Amino acid sequence: MKQYPSIPGFDGSIGNPCTAFYKYDGSNLRAEWNRKSGWFKFGTRTRLFDEKDPEFGSAIKIFQETYAEQLASLCKKHKLLRNAQAIIAYVEFFGPSSFAGQHKPDEPKELVLFDINVHKRGILLPDEFLDVTEGLKAAKVVYKGNLTQGFVNEVRNSQIPGLREGVICKGGASQHKLWMCKIKTLTYLEELKKRYENWEEYWE
Repeated sequence: MKQYPSIPGFDGSIGNPCTAFYKYDGSNLRAEWNRKSGWFKFGTRTRLFDEKDPEFGSAIKIFQETYAEQLASLCKKHKLLRNAQAIIAYVEFFGPSSFAGQHKPDEPKELVLFDINVHKRGILLPDEFLDVTEGLKAAKVVYKGNLTQGFVNEVRNSQIPGLREGVICKGGASQHKLWMCKIKTLTYLEELKKRYENWEEYWE
């Protein structure tokens, strides 16, 4: 099952058209569907798991209740998915107190869909993702336009309402030219420094 790519931090490049999505603070999980077996495989970013997994097993039930049927239906009728033999749905798994991929076991958790990979096509472009997920619970758009230093400053200084960790910016004219970068808030940086000596590993 295709792993989600590692997203680089903001390198100072500005001017490119982009769509910036809310970055949810949790664990990156994936679910694979094909026409023969349905949703048959689940994993973290680096390993597979099943319902018995003590940390992530509950995510399978949540996924089945929130996304499984709707996404499978889209694979039958949506113009971008109906010819796909397989897709991978990427979701963020988190609870109220989740931080830097750490979760409290007894807290309720939720999933938010943030990307879809289509077999032999690749990860959907931002506008394609928004088209496919219209009406679904999916990552929120916080900005659409050229990536400017002003927008970067707004993210860094937590000037966008509701923003906690930061944003993921995505752009590109085709799947082969899709680019992404993450921009995190300074407030999140300070919290990382309070909690972890190796805070650099959790930053951009």
